Amino acid sequence: MREDRPIEDEAHGAGRWRKAVREHPANAAARYALGVALVRTGREDEAEAAFREATLLRPGWAEAHNALGATLCRLGRHDEAIDALSVASRLREDFALPRFNLGMAFAQRHRYAEAADAFRRAAALFPGLAESHINLAVTLALLGRHREAADAWRDVVRLVPARPGPHARLGWALCRLGEYREAAAAFRDALHADPGCREALGGLGWACAEIGDLKEAAEAFRKEADSSPGERLPLYNLGTVLGMLGRHEEAAERLAEAARRSPGHAESRYNLGVCLSRLHRHDAATAAFREALRIRPAYTKGRYNLGVALFETGRHEEAAAAFRETVRQQPDHARARFNLGKSCHVLGLVQEAAEAFRDAAHRDPDHAASPFSLGILLLEQGKNEEAAEAFRRAIRARPGYARAHNSLGVALIRMSRTAEAAEAFREATRISPSYAEAHFNLGVCLLRPEDREGASRQLSVLSSLDPPLAQRYAALLSRRDRPGPSVRYANSPRGARRRTGAERFSS
Repeated sequence: MREDRPIEDEAHGAGRWRKAVREHPANAAARYALGVALVRTGREDEAEAAFREATLLRPGWAEAHNALGATLCRLGRHDEAIDALSVASRLREDFALPRFNLGMAFAQRHRYAEAADAFRRAAALFPGLAESHINLAVTLALLGRHREAADAWRDVVRLVPARPGPHARLGWALCRLGEYREAAAAFRDALHADPGCREALGGLGWACAEIGDLKEAAEAFRKEADSSPGERLPLYNLGTVLGMLGRHEEAAERLAEAARRSPGHAESRYNLGVCLSRLHRHDAATAAFREALRIRPAYTKGRYNLGVALFETGRHEEAAAAFRETVRQQPDHARARFNLGKSCHVLGLVQEAAEAFRDAAHRDPDHAASPFSLGILLLEQGKNEEAAEAFRRAIRARPGYARAHNSLGVALIRMSRTAEAAEAFREATRISPSYAEAHFNLGVCLLRPEDREGASRQLSVLSSLDPPLAQRYAALLSRRDRPGPSVRYANSPRGARRRTGAERFSS
């Protein structure tokens, strides 16, 4: 194998070939050899002139055209290089090198489809040249042809199985195809070749997170973070996965550090806010979401979750303002409309609350809490028929919604539809046997002489579920046959029991 010669030896060689050119000016081979010597000494401009003279002296010599094209590429004159290399390719259809160089020139001009064709031809002519397959894979990825890119990376892996990089890049190509299990296997192969390959560690974490193997994802991101101190992305990914695992304290620490290392990264602050919300540290979460919005004012998820945090701290006017802005930015955000309704309800803005609940129910028919909350608001206004219809809509969205059945019963009993109300209360108790308020309400429906046995059963049930409520019901039973004030039914607490929910982590 030839050893690299010192520069002075190469320069001496160039001098020797200059002399040969002077003695034999029509000798194309001498000019070609001079060009090679000049390239080795870094004198590309002079080399280009020598190769050009060689092509003029011997127009059918493919090697000279290839050398000229490669030199023009290095000089940044890519259009001229394409012309020279195209000539070389036409002169010798079995010559792989000019096609490889042509691919490089096309890529430099962002003509990626032509570059891919050139690299593919070079790979076919010289299958053992890994660089052709590598450049083909890279170019196909730039074109968005990820299936073909993955196939090209597989060819590279077969040629150089001990190199971790091709395994890792195959993994990323498979990730782009959504084939995360196969991607994880490719990343593991890369780590088998080099346990410290950061590209593979990050990729393995990503692929495992996508297939739900969060523990392995966290371990991969932890190793990546340990191997790259000072970098934000591994910490951000680790914090995000820890949050998905419910390890919010650890997640918050990692995300806070990621935010410190990258002050302009809104997602780090957003995910930090989500973790702090899950830890019920809503004031700190509010600050994190505000920072995310300072960096990216149009960050809709950040605005929505700011509203959630403000609501949880009792700052309902600010929460309502955040939800209004979220709806303005994203009109189809049903949960923002629902939570705007909750905020307005608390603030006594009844009309706006009702409109928000209706809009939320219309935009997300499967979200039972929206019509349920509308029903509660209407019940408070004495609009019992409308309230009953809202509760029915909530039940259609979630048939097992015991509180909606109970509230429907309350609306019906207020309209003196006792038999229908009793059925609604029975369904609530069937769905949730420990639902004391529904048992109480059913018992009230049974305060008739002909239902004495049923009333006694309800008293027995209430005694085991809620002794204070049982005492109240016993008092009603004792004066059942005596005239007195009307009975007050046990309704569900105002609004939906479901908490104002934060959105998922941002990945």
